[in-house]
Amino acid sequence: METNKTVRAVIEETRSLMEAKSYSKSTLNSYRPYWDRLIEYADNAKEDYFSAGLAERFVEERYGISLYTGKSVSGIPHWKVKLVTRSIDVLSEYFYRGEINRKHSIPAIGTPDCFVPPTVHFEEYCKSRYNSELTISIKLRHVNAFLTYIFNDHIEKAEYINRECILSYLKTKT
Repeated sequence: METNKTVRAVIEETRSLMEAKSYSKSTLNSYRPYWDRLIEYADNAKEDYFSAGLAERFVEERYGISLYTGKSVSGIPHWKVKLVTRSIDVLSEYFYRGEINRKHSIPAIGTPDCFVPPTVHFEEYCKSRYNSELTISIKLRHVNAFLTYIFNDHIEKAEYINRECILSYLKTKT
């Protein structure tokens, strides 16, 4: 990777890569204010080139958050701490690795045949609740991941799914 890239170039290249990886517009739009503030910070500090040190100083000085611990000393809510740190981490990840790994990527998984009827019913229920197509597809990916997990655990009927199955699956996610 080229080590002398301007802050603006790193942001633009990261944004382009995120679009190519099908990140949602809402994710890109939620990162944009932090990226704009980083550009402003770099301009005020008279630092043209992106670096981990610049990113770390920006997050600590502007938000009171440590990039290493992900903790805030300024009382910012946890959800916002994660948004700030991820928006800057993704820049560093691209800058140093030339790649971005999705943090919460759920692979598209086909529904096990024995669970197709309840899945179809669930999808119809979501539509009846006026969920958007995007929301339904995300919910179905989560449901299919769970159903595949329990199917691999030799459960082939929805009536055999119990609290222990759900807790066992959730433990794999934490």
